[in-house]
This record gives sequence, structure tokens and C-alpha cells, in this order.
Amino acid sequence: MLISIHAKGESLSDSLRTWIEDRLESAIERVAGHCQQIQVFLTDENGPMKSGLDKACRVVVQIDHQPSLVVTDRDSNVAKVIDRIADRLAIAASRRSERRREHRHG
Repeated sequence: MLISIHAKGESLSDSLRTWIEDRLESAIERVAGHCQQIQVFLTDENGPMKSGLDKACRVVVQIDHQPSLVVTDRDSNVAKVIDRIADRLAIAASRRSERRREHRHG
């Protein structure tokens, strides 16, 4: 599965990039076998000198033969916003997996 992280106005260390990849992979483990790609779009909307809820994040998970899962959120901290998005993706992936199972057996 391909994970691409695009950061605009935000510099990400290698360790933060790796953590983001690991966190999102674990969140979608229920549909990972059907996942083609995860795209992460991070934006620091106010720039590095200003604070506030300015770290916007949009994650798009492309799944075989299904609509993409798209989750957006914002926070003042990149790790917090990724954590919340990963939690929401895990719930959505679980629902998607359950629907697929019901459809096959239904």
C-alpha cells in the first residue's frame, strides 16, 4: 500500500512521517488488503510564526471498487490531529469491512 504525505507550510521530520504512516496503517487494518493508497495533506494555514487551530489535515484512503474514505480535521498540533483522524478512519474502516461481509453473506 502506498502512503504519500504532502505537507504545505509544515516541515515534518522523518520520525514524524514514519509515525503518521504507522498510525494510519494500523487504523485501516480492517480494509488494508483492499486499500490501494493513502494520501495525507497537511497544511499549516497560519505559517510557523502563528498559533491556533491552524494545522489542517485531510486523509484520503482509496479502496478497491468502493468510494474513498475521506476524513478532515484541524488542531494546533499535528500529532493530535493525526490521532483523531486515525481514530475516525478506524471506525469507518470497521463499518466498511462489516458492510462488505454482510453483502457477501447476505
